[in-house]
Amino acid sequence: VKCSAKSISRYSTSNAILEIETTFLASFQLDCGGKEKPEQLHAIINDKPLSVARNEDGSKFEVSWVEEHKAATTGIYKIDIYDDASYAAYRKAKRSGSNANEGPLFSIDLDHKTASKQGLWLQTEFIAVVGIILQTSTKKSNSNENRNLLQYQIAAIFCMNDEIKINQYQIKTAERLSLIDP
Repeated sequence: VKCSAKSISRYSTSNAILEIETTFLASFQLDCGGKEKPEQLHAIINDKPLSVARNEDGSKFEVSWVEEHKAATTGIYKIDIYDDASYAAYRKAKRSGSNANEGPLFSIDLDHKTASKQGLWLQTEFIAVVGIILQTSTKKSNSNENRNLLQYQIAAIFCMNDEIKINQYQIKTAERLSLIDP
């Protein structure tokens, strides 16, 4: 079955200050000319195989990956999308060292500009810690209490920040797959 992508949306991280790594994401719908859509899709990016996620009703697909900011070069990333049969042919050709006779179903080009360091010069965690230190040092109470309070507040900031980043990524992914309304 020969299919093509429609309603393609692409995303890559543009701000290196707010993100730990560069995230790449492409979502699309599949047009198979009225024929049955493949159950499973596979993606190859720079000879690296990746799974393609699918929403519950099977209408939208998504492929995503992360790289360190330094490794995420500016340019066009070609995402080759395969069904099971063409992916098996690709893998067999790779193992034998020959070229695959059958190519991908289609390819998606994702244009990435290197993530810049625009915005705050300091991490938000650092600003929060300095604020807590200043607040705690001005209180007139036992210094042991201050130290314990400070340690608790700093730990809470870092835990909360990690949880927020994880939740934001999960929400963005769910929105792109139309599992929830934005």
